[in-house]
Amino acid sequence: MTKTRDVAIAHFCTSLLGFSAVERAEESVVDTLTVEQRSALMARVRDRDTKPELFVRKALYARGYRYRLHARELPGRPDLVFRKRRTVVFVHGCFWHRHGCKKTTHPKSRQDYWQDKFANNVARDERNLAQLADDGWRVFVVWECETEKDHGLLDRLAAFLGPPSVGQQASVDAGASVDAGASGQRSVAKRPSG
Repeated sequence: MTKTRDVAIAHFCTSLLGFSAVERAEESVVDTLTVEQRSALMARVRDRDTKPELFVRKALYARGYRYRLHARELPGRPDLVFRKRRTVVFVHGCFWHRHGCKKTTHPKSRQDYWQDKFANNVARDERNLAQLADDGWRVFVVWECETEKDHGLLDRLAAFLGPPSVGQQASVDAGASVDAGASGQRSVAKRPSG
């Protein structure tokens, strides 16, 4: 009796609603957030000026490296661009770019959507890296998890980039600090020795 009823319900769902009740139950997991909460959460996901990116930028700047940010004309809009060195640095989030570490979690809801999204992200990353290499650019990828603990990241990155420019290295070695005044112009001032 119940099997007949289940078949009737499945037939009803398929014919009237356009989907199988069994398929719908298997593919959806209840989201714990409302649509508005999920939208607000996803709107906070940033593509630039993330904590790992700011860490790398500040550390390289402190070592005397100068760079441009998010060059739109280059494939993938690299986070840091060193034009004279023909070198770019990407700072990838482990979740979005599928690093494979413990931060590479898998969402439980809408799994088909997320699998396609992640596969497209990885394929796009590979295309961008290949295009940059074909155009003569050297590429260094920094993963989010590498910025949280000291894995020798900054030393590897500095070795990859080579020494900072001579003029910039001299000001860093001399203990100079760069100060942007109220006018927005930068001035270099010696730190008092003490």
